[in-house]
Formats: sequence, structure tokens, C-alpha cells
Amino acid sequence: EQLLTDTIELLQFRLQQHQITVERYVVGQPVELFIDPVGLQQVIVNLINNATDACNAQQQRAMSDIDNKNHEPATIKVITEYQPDKMMLSVIDNGTGLDFTEHQVTQAFVSSKENGLGLGLAICQDVIEDHSGQMSITSLTPHGCHVAVTLPFSLSNDS
Repeated sequence: EQLLTDTIELLQFRLQQHQITVERYVVGQPVELFIDPVGLQQVIVNLINNATDACNAQQQRAMSDIDNKNHEPATIKVITEYQPDKMMLSVIDNGTGLDFTEHQVTQAFVSSKENGLGLGLAICQDVIEDHSGQMSITSLTPHGCHVAVTLPFSLSNDS
């Protein structure tokens, strides 16, 4: 939880610049995970930066749509849910959604960003798999994205 809090604080300036609200939720009793903090922080930064870019793009679309009088404020929800055998981290935004399939977005060199290298989500996928976890990405209707990361508690500090 502290790593997540610290990472969101690190990104707060950029989030404020784009007028994006982060809503933070914790479900269940937090459990300490034995993880690579640098690797997991890199995942969190990438997921929140992607959500920020998508929210910003959606806000630009909404402003350019004259008929859209009641566009919603840009929001990123960060939810940690502690279950008996795993922790689930969800990053949910109301941005533009996905331009590619879930499989495509986690492939190296696939990007919808003009200057994107397409390595961010591929690296995230590798880091999560190195922790024996899973990551899924789902486009939401009418727009937005849900990234779910699942990390098992079965990891010990010996691994």
C-alpha cells in the first residue's frame, strides 16, 4: 500500500496539470507482499501514465465535440483488493479505451501513441509474470480501460 501511495504522490503534479482525479480504494485487510519494489513501481507508473494519457485524449475529444455538453471529469480509480490467496490491483480510467486487442497492447513495439515505443505494457507484463502474477486489459463501454493485475501471496522472501 505504501508503494502505491508513494507512486501516486510522485505522479500527482502531472495528474493535477491534466485535471485528473485519482480515487483510491482498498478492499480487505492489506497483506505485505514480497516483491521487487522498483519493478512493481515501474508497472504502477506505466499504468497510471497510460491512464492519464487516455483521460487527457478523451477530454480533448469531448471539448472538440460541440454537442457534448455534459462530459464527465477525468478520473482514474486505483483499487487494491486483498483476497485470501492474492492481491488484485485495478487501474480503471474513463479515457479513450483501447485501440488494439488485449493481446496486441502487451506486445512489444505496439503503440497507439504518436511517439510511443510500445514497450511499456510489454515490460509491465514481464514484471508481473516474474512475480508469478497475471495482467489483463479490458476496454470499457462507452469509453475507458480497466487494467487488472493479480499477484499471489504464495511468494516468499526466499524467491
